[in-house]
Amino acid sequence: MAHSWTGEQVNYENLASVLARDTKVKVAGVDIDGILRGKLMSKKKFLSIAKEGFGFCSVIYGWDMHDATYYKELKISNKENGYRDIIAIPDLKSYRRIPWEDNVPFFLISFFDPDTREPLCACPRGLLKTACEKLEKKGMGAMAGAEYEFYQFQAPGNSELPSSERNSSNTARFLRNNPVNALPSLTEGMFGYSLTRPVHNQNYYYDIYGTCEKFNCGIESWHTESGPGVFEAALEFGEIKQMADKAGLFKSVIRETFLKIRIALAEISTRYVVKALGSRYGITPCFMAKPREGLPGNSGHMHVSIVDKSGKNLFFRGSKDETPQYQDLAYLSDMGRHFLAGLLEGLSDIMPILAPTVNSYKRLVENYWAPVTVSWGLEHRAASIRLITPPTSSPKATRFEVRVAGADANPFLVLAAILSLGWRGLEKKLNIAVPPLNKGDDVGGESDKGIRLAKSLKEANERMMRKESVAREVFGDQFVEHFGGTRDHEIRLWDEAVTDWSYSKTTSASSNEVNPDTKSYPVLLEIHFHNGPTRSQRVVAKGYEPKGSYIDLNGMKVYTTGPSSATSAVFIIYDIFGFSSQAIQGADILAHSDKSHQYQAFMPDLFLGKPLPTSVYPPDTDEKKKTLGDFFAGPAAPPKTAEKIPQLVKQLHEKYPQIQKWGSLGACWGGKSGTVFSAAAEVHPAMVDPGDAKDITIPLCMLASGDENPKDVDAFEKALTVPKHVETFGDQVHGWMAAR
Repeated sequence: MAHSWTGEQVNYENLASVLARDTKVKVAGVDIDGILRGKLMSKKKFLSIAKEGFGFCSVIYGWDMHDATYYKELKISNKENGYRDIIAIPDLKSYRRIPWEDNVPFFLISFFDPDTREPLCACPRGLLKTACEKLEKKGMGAMAGAEYEFYQFQAPGNSELPSSERNSSNTARFLRNNPVNALPSLTEGMFGYSLTRPVHNQNYYYDIYGTCEKFNCGIESWHTESGPGVFEAALEFGEIKQMADKAGLFKSVIRETFLKIRIALAEISTRYVVKALGSRYGITPCFMAKPREGLPGNSGHMHVSIVDKSGKNLFFRGSKDETPQYQDLAYLSDMGRHFLAGLLEGLSDIMPILAPTVNSYKRLVENYWAPVTVSWGLEHRAASIRLITPPTSSPKATRFEVRVAGADANPFLVLAAILSLGWRGLEKKLNIAVPPLNKGDDVGGESDKGIRLAKSLKEANERMMRKESVAREVFGDQFVEHFGGTRDHEIRLWDEAVTDWSYSKTTSASSNEVNPDTKSYPVLLEIHFHNGPTRSQRVVAKGYEPKGSYIDLNGMKVYTTGPSSATSAVFIIYDIFGFSSQAIQGADILAHSDKSHQYQAFMPDLFLGKPLPTSVYPPDTDEKKKTLGDFFAGPAAPPKTAEKIPQLVKQLHEKYPQIQKWGSLGACWGGKSGTVFSAAAEVHPAMVDPGDAKDITIPLCMLASGDENPKDVDAFEKALTVPKHVETFGDQVHGWMAAR
């Protein structure tokens, strides 16, 4: 018999009466990443399958969070077995109603192997249930608590729209076209435990709290954490399986939507109530382990204890041990000590569970309030395992806080891992092999005797999948092979990804103070690139909308983009196609994508509204060749442009006196127009002429593509007499940086 959150006793006999006024039921199971996968079904259908279950497509264990099948097919779901159905059985104990969906009834489901009817090896709920059964056979149970930190961002969009329409979908669209750091935080600055900051968004703040209570995901405490827009929720302590359900539901729908736009960085883990309500208020919560460089990450700390049938805490010793192995253990029972030893011995072998994504390991670094070694200590918040006992807690609150897990981890797997490792320590009567960290000791310092935890998902996964891994002992080979295979997929995606970091490392900058009375301006970056369709893909995002605006500069139209507070600027000389969508997007990226600096970009309309029509390119007919030649001899003649640039820059500097540093970017034809700057870079330059080299008096970097004439590039390099770096990227096409 199951007791629901409403107080009703739900069983197969009275299920129909409990649902008497309903016409539909919502069900969902949990996949390997902690994402809820489910459906809405008629009440008639639900009642017919409530006891025996129903077929559910196994592909949810055969693909990743983006619904892309794993590059290496795994045993549960694959082409060979036709992605066959697995058995899904509703758990009546999980019954609750969804308050923001007209109180529709909701049940969690668990998945079973259709051949054996045993819990599916990769079903997170089944894995935790199996771990709990070992304790239950001995007349014991486990209690748990969960704490989640998460960033919150204001969903971008038209400020004239109501906040309910500026939701996570807007955020997804925004991040497809913009750098992550452009996403505005809910609040700015660092202010943990603030009483006033939640008031700025108090309807959202209190609605989350109240709705969680109605949805049986009650919050025990709810406050701001240190970080822009960061909150922390501690869920109400309870029986460990129920706690996993609450944690999964608290987080889950965020992963279903926001995570699918992950930008090849990492993952945002999930959960139902927060995302659903956040959308109402134009707020996007983010459970990604490390959303912001240089700031603390998002943790998912788990608290665990063992109790007997009466609820007595079995980790409390009863009285103080006057001669413990370590003084930190004085109030911890022998059972608790063996449990701790099991955690310490197996911790490094289950790291992919606690830190399941590539991004997870960005959080687990020194000096950011995150553990990095196999370590423990009494009330030690820098250690991997914080022991909580009297005298700072009551005897009934004696427990372990496992602080390694991030907010991106699957709570079912995390709690199953903690319980399984601890139980292994009990069964084997393991002894604690690592001394505690003393107060003030640096994690990872000389006094820390614990081994360093894995620094990457690849390192962690390789350790977990070893034949002698503790993970294989406690979970079995089937689970480890499946879960390890899913992590290999994640690692491969990361290995193939090209991130903004890679681009940032290929550019260089030099700066000096501006002297507007001379013709020499300091350069931040000058890149000459081509927008033309010479085997190049035009990568303007679908539906892209410019971020900047147009100004009038003494009769010349100028596109400007970037923060008006910027003290650095890029002067852009567009290519022969003028204000093309590629050039506009490229300007926006330059102005908004640098994580460490702010830039304002200015792109003047040097052709006065009459650029070369794109239909002329490529010049594959005599008529087109003549049109192109006339254009270069007329409005696009480099000398005509070169003589305009110093005056234009001077006028812009007078109009924007806060700008202290100027850089230049020349696009294809723009790269031939000369420069008044103190250094330059050319990327896949057009019309490479070795004769130009003799006139260059500033340091130069040339990065050619495979489409440039290699003889011209080589001759140009040899003719240069200034500091230089010339390199050819033969696998790249002319124009590869066009809209990027």
